[in-house]
Amino acid sequence: MLTIAIDIDGVISPVVNQAASANHTNTMRSIVRSTSLSYWLTSAQPVPEYHCWPQDQYRWSVKVMFGTFVAEPVIQLLHELDANPDVQILWHSSWRLYAADELAPFIGVGQQWPQFATEAEYNGRYSGWWKQRAVSRWLRTHASDPSAHLLWIDDDIKDADDVLETLGAHPQLTMISPQLRLGLTPEHVEQIRELVRTHDRPSEEGAA
Repeated sequence: MLTIAIDIDGVISPVVNQAASANHTNTMRSIVRSTSLSYWLTSAQPVPEYHCWPQDQYRWSVKVMFGTFVAEPVIQLLHELDANPDVQILWHSSWRLYAADELAPFIGVGQQWPQFATEAEYNGRYSGWWKQRAVSRWLRTHASDPSAHLLWIDDDIKDADDVLETLGAHPQLTMISPQLRLGLTPEHVEQIRELVRTHDRPSEEGAA
């Protein structure tokens, strides 16, 4: 089984200056106000300031966490992974329940994905980065299963020296760390697909 622990900001959704994007494309029209929040409503879709996919391949929602971009090829990848019985995807993001409640309906997948980190890990009851604690716990509990492999995708990994030093060479772990303003790139998407293919090969050969 390939397990995927996936972040949202800087991974599925690039983090951009939404106001600057809207101004750049002259789409900002009005402010919508409710009793608890205000957000920009655009009459046409803005585009990210920085992008690694064609601009017309980005899906935009002003209602998901105050504005969210997701590239259509990334959405397609998530649907592919979700449909693969040999892959389990879990949310590993500070969005926590908002991932399933807000983002998942927008991208059409992920409503049933569980949280990778426990509440105790997320609440920071132990020392260190809560996401790293959860990954370390998974590696400990799956140490006796050589077929288990974890793909951890998070934009903060590349800046976490302790993670790279302690987990970088672990045989059961692959880490992908996109740029915050780009999210998953075409190269990352192909890398993930290749990992899925590689992980599937032993079972396919064994069944032959």
